[in-house]
Amino acid sequence: MRIASLFSLFMISVGMAYAAGPQKYEAGIAILKAQSEVSVYQDEASGQLRYVTGQLSDPVAPGGEMAAVVRFLTDHQTAYAMKNPAEEIKVTRVDRDELGMQHIRMGQTYQGMPVYGSELIAHFSPEGILKALNGTYVDDISVNPTPLRSVDQARNAAMSDLASFFGTGQPSEPELLVFPWEGKNYLAYRVEIFSSVPMGRWEYFVDAKTGEIIFKANRIMDTDAIGTGIGVTGATRTHIDTDYNGSLYSLIDNARRAANNPHGHNGQMLPGGAIKTYVSSVSLPGTIATDPDNNWNAASQASSVDGHFLTAQVYDWLLSAFGRNSFDNLGASMTVSVDYSAEGTNNAYWNGSQIVIWKWATSYRSLAGCPDVIAHEWAHAVTEHTSGLIYQKESGALNESFSDMMGARLNGHIMVTGKPRIG
Repeated sequence: MRIASLFSLFMISVGMAYAAGPQKYEAGIAILKAQSEVSVYQDEASGQLRYVTGQLSDPVAPGGEMAAVVRFLTDHQTAYAMKNPAEEIKVTRVDRDELGMQHIRMGQTYQGMPVYGSELIAHFSPEGILKALNGTYVDDISVNPTPLRSVDQARNAAMSDLASFFGTGQPSEPELLVFPWEGKNYLAYRVEIFSSVPMGRWEYFVDAKTGEIIFKANRIMDTDAIGTGIGVTGATRTHIDTDYNGSLYSLIDNARRAANNPHGHNGQMLPGGAIKTYVSSVSLPGTIATDPDNNWNAASQASSVDGHFLTAQVYDWLLSAFGRNSFDNLGASMTVSVDYSAEGTNNAYWNGSQIVIWKWATSYRSLAGCPDVIAHEWAHAVTEHTSGLIYQKESGALNESFSDMMGARLNGHIMVTGKPRIG
C-alpha cells in the first residue's frame, strides 16, 4: 500500500512538473491558434513551439524578409518565451530553391555567443510572404558569460583526453558558446580535432568554468562499407560490416561503437573498439581477413564470413536483451580467429581474450557456421567477467551449462525466425 501511495505521489509530481513547463508558452500559442488558416505544432514533452505555418506576414519586397521574421517573432515572442528577437536571432544562411521560395536559416545568440544546436528556419513564398517558421529556440538561458578557463586550457583538455584513448590530431580554435546538454545550459568551449590515421573529426565541448569534458563524439563514421558473403552452410549474408582502407576491405566492424552508428546498430563499444575476424593457421590471432571487392563469396572465406557475422549478432543480443555492452560490459572489442590448425580440428574455445575456431576435418564443415558454437564461446567470456566460475568440477560444469544455454537460445531463434537475429 505504501509503495502504491509513493508511486501515486511520484506520478502526480511528474504531471505537475510537466504541466508547469508548457504553461509559459500556452498564452502566446493560443493567439496563433486563434488565427485563421494558421497551424502550429508543439514538442510533446516540453510544449515548445516547433513549427508554425500559414500566411504569417504580408508580402515584402526583396531584402525585407529578415525584418518580416523579426516582426513576426516580436509579435509572438510569448509563444517562444523569447526575450528580444532582434538581438537574439542572427542570419546564418539564405537559400533559394527551384520553386522561387526563399529559406532563411537563423542561429540563436546569448549575450553575443552562439547557442549550439538552436536554429530557426523561415520559409518565404516567391511573392515574399512568410509561409512557415520551424526549428528550435532555447529559452530561459541564464549563464554567466565570463569563462574561468582559457582557450589554451580548453584546447589542452580536449587534446589530452583524446590522446588517452584515440590518438593525436590538429585542433581547431576553441569557440566560446552556450551548450544545452541534458536539461542544462553550459558556458563551454567547442573544439574540433582532426586526424587522418586513425581517421577522426572529434567534436569536444569543454566546460568553460571547470575545464571538464561535457561531451565528445567522433563526427566521422569510420565504417563505410557493407559487404555480402556466403557462409559455411551456403547461407547468404547480406549485411557484413567491413572496413575499407582505400585498396582492400577487411572484416573489421567499427559500426558498433558509441557515437558511430552509420548502419543503425546502436552499439556502445568504446572508441577504437571493433569486431575483428582473423584467418589463422598455427599462431594467434593470425591475419585480418581481407577481400578486394567486399563480396565474400569464395569457399575459403565462408568460415570468416560466419565468424564475423555471428559474433556481431551476439554483441547485438547482449546489448538489446541484457543491456550488456560486449562480454565485459565495458565495451571491449570482440576478436575471432578461424581456421586455426595448430592443435587439431573440429573444436573451438575462448582463450581469455578472444574466441578461436579450429580448422575442420575431411567430411566436416567449419564450426564458425554454427550459431550455437559462436554464442557458446562468447558466453564463456561473459561468465569469466561476471560470476568467474572456475573451469573445473561443479563450477566448470555450470560454466559449460550456461554456455550451452546461450548457444541454444541463439540457435533456437534462428530456427523459429529463419534469420540470425536475436531478440
